[in-house]
Amino acid sequence: MSTHLEELLRRARAKSDERTNANVAYISRVQSRQMRALVAELADALQGFLIGPAECLMCGQRVEPGDQAYHLRSAHLGPHVFFFDGRKYSTDRPSMMVWELKKFVMCTSTYQLYEEREGDPTDKARFDGEAVDLTRRPHFFNVPPATM
Repeated sequence: MSTHLEELLRRARAKSDERTNANVAYISRVQSRQMRALVAELADALQGFLIGPAECLMCGQRVEPGDQAYHLRSAHLGPHVFFFDGRKYSTDRPSMMVWELKKFVMCTSTYQLYEEREGDPTDKARFDGEAVDLTRRPHFFNVPPATM
C-alpha cells in the first residue's frame, strides 16, 4: 500500500480512537466535519485503486494512484523552462492550469492561448480549464479576441 494511503488510514484511526477514548456518544459539528473531510480525502486516494498503478507521463515510472500528486511534487522538481511570446520563463511547477499560466506571465485573461507544437503545422488552442505540461519546454503565444 502506498505511503500516502497509509498516512490517511493512520489519521482516520487516530480520530476514531480519540472519539472512543473520550467516550463521546455524540461528536460535535466541528469533529464531524473534520472526520467527513478525512473520509472524503481517503475516498479520493482510494478511487484510483480500481484501475491500479499508472505510468507517469513525464518519467515513465509506475506510480500508485494515491501517490501521484506527491510524485509530481517531489520527483519532478524544477526549474521547468517554457516560452511565452518569445520570452523565456521558468517555474518549479511541472504543470499549470492555463489561467494560472496567464496570471504567471501577466497576460490579459481574455486573450486566447495557443501552444506551438513541434512537427505539427497547426497550433493547439488551450483553454482556461486545461492543464499544460511544462516539463517539455513548450512554446506558447496569445491572441486577442476577434472582433468582427
